[in-house]
Amino acid sequence: MTLRFADCVLDVGRRELLRSGEPIRLEPQVFALLQLLIENRHRVVGADEIVAQVWGGRIISDSAIAARIKLLRKAVGDSGARQTVIRTLPKVGLRFVAPVREERAAALTDTVAPSAPTAGGEPRPSLAIQPFSASGGEPAARLAEALPHDLAAGLFRLRWLRILEPLAARPSTAEARYSLSGCVACEPAFLRVTLSVADARTGELVWTERFRAPAGAAGRVREELIRATVGALDLRLPVHEAQAARLQAIQDLDPWAAFHLGLTKLYGFNRSGCDQAQALFQQALSRDPGLARAHAALSFCHFEAAFLGFSAEPDATAAQAWRSAEMGLDADPLDPFCNLMMGRAHWLRGDLAGSLPWFDRALSLNREFAQAYYARAWAQTLLDDPDEGRREVDRALELGPLDPLGYAMLGVRALTHLMRDEPEAGLAWAERAARAPGAHAYVALIAGIARTLAGDQQGGARWAASARARRPGLSSATFFRSFPFQQSEGRRRIAGALAELRV
Repeated sequence: MTLRFADCVLDVGRRELLRSGEPIRLEPQVFALLQLLIENRHRVVGADEIVAQVWGGRIISDSAIAARIKLLRKAVGDSGARQTVIRTLPKVGLRFVAPVREERAAALTDTVAPSAPTAGGEPRPSLAIQPFSASGGEPAARLAEALPHDLAAGLFRLRWLRILEPLAARPSTAEARYSLSGCVACEPAFLRVTLSVADARTGELVWTERFRAPAGAAGRVREELIRATVGALDLRLPVHEAQAARLQAIQDLDPWAAFHLGLTKLYGFNRSGCDQAQALFQQALSRDPGLARAHAALSFCHFEAAFLGFSAEPDATAAQAWRSAEMGLDADPLDPFCNLMMGRAHWLRGDLAGSLPWFDRALSLNREFAQAYYARAWAQTLLDDPDEGRREVDRALELGPLDPLGYAMLGVRALTHLMRDEPEAGLAWAERAARAPGAHAYVALIAGIARTLAGDQQGGARWAASARARRPGLSSATFFRSFPFQQSEGRRRIAGALAELRV
């Protein structure tokens, strides 16, 4: 349904607002507030109802509500003084007062260009889990019956992927972009499970893995394959989506395609990639302002720009990272990635302790989330708890051996040794990190610190020179701003190494 009022057109189904023919970008809460007021235009809507409907009843400050109202007034051409669309009744509430004309969506095809649909017409990538085949008698049949539902429960944690459970009555692949199939075989000495994921549009195999365990170890193999499948698909399907997106014109990308292509640019960890990623995430949000992961990814862009020195105003960029993380959480508070990015936004404020509850929340939503374990490990290490940091980062490396942040996981593993005054062990991990794909200037500098602490100042100087070449102006001050170590003996050792390196 579309609604016309003043010089605006609101398409409720597409979540689009046009004013004088131009698209107006609305935050999720602002759009929800507009929809609430216009649907209840026959009456006054009070503050309690606004909080209940727009924020789900959460505790919200008066200033936050007032800010959304101000943004909404600006979007529809109103103001506090000129209230021709939305009228405030002091101490009572708000009422939508502009005349509204309802129209069928088809009547607006000459005005509103539809967003490009995703393949199969779905708003996000979807995966159908097919019934598994079995051989080897009743044990195999029981396991084959249980595994698709176990996998559905595990994959449901990936908020960006729509999961279709197996339905015997119809082939669910007809409405899914991807299809997961499996085969269970029980033999006298062992059992074997083979899983495969294919692109339902082309038949292309995207991922396959074989799991094997001794006979009688069905419980163990179930846990292993759920963990491995969630981790593998969280990595491989976005890459596959991005590869498909590269074949399309940028302006034709649907929101999810723009999001996934943006991730590949973001994980380049360079200024150009960061800028390209930001443009793609903003494009995704212009078409779907409620796409929570695009808000979180935009927060990641701002984090990267502030952390790596791409921004000339790091404090302002840190504030943008915080705001985008907030918007992601407002759109979907149960998305692990959104919670992760709010935790990382705390880092830019030097609030390491404040980041931990957000990482814990991300892990409670997805126990296989390697990046959340890594982030928690980093925070614990900087808080002078390298033993806990080592346990967390080892878990991250186990879950995400091919994660695009793998170099950073290795770097944190190195720091846990340096904090414990184990420079030789730290050096092995640090140089492995510095040579890994995606490693940025700070990782090279960590390798220089490790080599210096291990007694090789000349080798450390080479790594420091490499770091400076990647980031001119790198100094101990910028390093400790990005790595806000708690005061400790480990921090003093690292500061001493930087002094020797004249960084």
